[in-house]
Amino acid sequence: MAEICPVINTERLLLATDGSQHSEGAIREAIRLAKKCSGSLTAVSVIETNPEFETIAPKALEKMEKEARAHLEEVKGQAKKEGVDCGTTIHEGEDSYQYIVDEAVKQKSSMIVMGRRGKKGLKRLVMGSTTSWTIGHAPCSVLVVPRAAQVELKSITVATDGSEYSAAAASEAIGIAKLNGSKLTVIAVVPAELATPVAIDVALSQRDLILGNEMQAAERNAKAVKEAAQREGVS
Repeated sequence: MAEICPVINTERLLLATDGSQHSEGAIREAIRLAKKCSGSLTAVSVIETNPEFETIAPKALEKMEKEARAHLEEVKGQAKKEGVDCGTTIHEGEDSYQYIVDEAVKQKSSMIVMGRRGKKGLKRLVMGSTTSWTIGHAPCSVLVVPRAAQVELKSITVATDGSEYSAAAASEAIGIAKLNGSKLTVIAVVPAELATPVAIDVALSQRDLILGNEMQAAERNAKAVKEAAQREGVS
């Protein structure tokens, strides 16, 4: 029996990798998804540079280009072993995320797969700037894969605040859960401090009223997603 694709919209996958250890999970899972879902796969690397660097350190740039090409060839080889054709492309310039986003537009990608952070990411950071900016500007879904993670989709958590953006996330989560028989958990968060500006003196009773309204709104938002999931037969 053919395997069922675990994620919707995987027709064209774009793997963003910088050759660091933080890309290992993204590489592994992108190849696995492409194989399982019979999707196309393109791997992209961006060499961060600028005119000044190119002028004063041409040999260093040449070395970076050579390493990037070697890395992409290695990724292509890994994919080939799994029976997946993988195209490769390299860009050079500042703001890596912009090249990744532009490539996704060019390729008409249905999903970008990338690591949680890259070479410049500090260990204390949860997510690197390139990943964050890509998420914010991408024309499609972005799957962020930590180095040791495996996309199993047995249990899915979706956060909602009632906005159109969380509605899109909830719809995607419900679709994936339905496809995989996953358990879905819906969460809505009300800030502990309801951040009325500190310069404004708000009576305690007014704060309680605001909190009550916020809690009711959060409960409505969570309930709406729960009911939508139940209509699709998702637990």
